[in-house]
Amino acid sequence: MRTQANPRAAIDAPVLMSVQRGVKRFGGLCAVDNVSFDVREGEAVGLIGPNGAGKSTTFNLITGVDGLTSGDVFYKGARITGTPLHRRSAMGMARTFQIVRLFGGLTVLENVMLGFHPALVDGFLASLLRMRRVAADERRCAARAMELLQFVGLAQRAHDLVAHLPHGQQRLIEIARALASEPGILLLDEPAAGLNDEETAALGRMLRQLNDDGLTILIVEHDIGFIMNLCHRIVVLDHGAKIAEGDAATVQSDPKVIEAYLGVRGAHAQH
Repeated sequence: MRTQANPRAAIDAPVLMSVQRGVKRFGGLCAVDNVSFDVREGEAVGLIGPNGAGKSTTFNLITGVDGLTSGDVFYKGARITGTPLHRRSAMGMARTFQIVRLFGGLTVLENVMLGFHPALVDGFLASLLRMRRVAADERRCAARAMELLQFVGLAQRAHDLVAHLPHGQQRLIEIARALASEPGILLLDEPAAGLNDEETAALGRMLRQLNDDGLTILIVEHDIGFIMNLCHRIVVLDHGAKIAEGDAATVQSDPKVIEAYLGVRGAHAQH
């Protein structure tokens, strides 16, 4: 289990991101039912629950992929409920996807450099005119992208096509691309999916280092052991509603959580 050097630090830190009374309905189905929770600066927070609990839908509401039926999402104190996905990215909310989304025809370095696009969007016209500033920006971004690839252990593959890399390495490239935007919060959608035990352990060490360096993380993951070892606090959903919230020990011993995962309703659920 993770040892926290200063467990009070995250508790006393300002709220960075907040979901308040979030509801999402798809026709007659209530996929997210009045869910509220905060993520404080410097925290690593896990979002878990059995299959069909509403984790992915809640995550998509936070990141702007889906819109809320009612309720609100706040980031750095600002209401962002109707803000589109690309705007949230520019505000400092970087996310990865359950299914890796990379450009197979581009190199590893080029894929990571795409993560800088919020900072370079105002240089599009200038790039057409081949201005010196844009060339300097591109060199700066390439250098930083190489640093990120060094961090995730893939600098030696920088000039290889992404399509030629195995799944586990593609996961790391997607995280490096998300880090390129220098986010205020990193939102991870099942980053350990499809990884073997060695890759999962390496990913956990990398995310702990990022969090120890001050990066706030919200992670949806079906691997409970991975979540328990990484996160300061865990939010548990079942049937769209929040049933528990707390540290690993609190959540593991909660009767509602035990019932959701091991009871009749969740006997076969692993997601």
